[in-house]
Amino acid sequence: LPISKLNNAMANNEFITYYQPIIDLKSMKISSSEALIRWKQGDTIVPPAEFIPIAKSIGEIVTIDNWMIKNACMQCKKWQVLGAKYFSVSLNTSYKQLKQVNFVELVINILKANSLSPKYLNLEITEDDTLEEPELIINILTKLKVLGIRISLDDFGTGYSSLRYVNMLPIDTIKIDKSLIIGLKSGSKNIFIIKSIIVMAHSLNIKVVAEGIETEPQF
Repeated sequence: LPISKLNNAMANNEFITYYQPIIDLKSMKISSSEALIRWKQGDTIVPPAEFIPIAKSIGEIVTIDNWMIKNACMQCKKWQVLGAKYFSVSLNTSYKQLKQVNFVELVINILKANSLSPKYLNLEITEDDTLEEPELIINILTKLKVLGIRISLDDFGTGYSSLRYVNMLPIDTIKIDKSLIIGLKSGSKNIFIIKSIIVMAHSLNIKVVAEGIETEPQF
């Protein structure tokens, strides 16, 4: 991908947001959605795996992440006005975004601008991003949580020290990584691993989201 095109993507309004439903398995209702960025290059939709690493390397990732929060909060409020009163939105955050000098104020201002209550915004962080500067990240996440914003630990089950971070981070939700869900079949060890994660999370009053449920057996 040409770096020069990515440099101009924001100015040219080439980023779009897809929304993946998050379903409450008890009520079978869509309770929220995860906002996912895509880059529209002519007739081609470029997935994040292809352009996010480049965006990080050229210093564009924070601008993109901040744009995503504005966009997601705006869309969430639109859905609430249309009748989904308690709808919430989730999106990824990153170490570089969180360590911005005025990040907490930035989020507060976006929420105010859209008249969106903080409890309808859920920020997802991976263990890898937490590892960069644990004390700083925990401090910022705690400030966000005090405001009422929800915090999720993303890609759970892929890191080396996930359990340690469940203990350290002010999280509301654990997201079980898709790699564990894909391997679900009768007699699979993954079933026992996932059961253990759910029991542990619920005992700590932490919610659980399973990523990538696509088949009946996985459901």
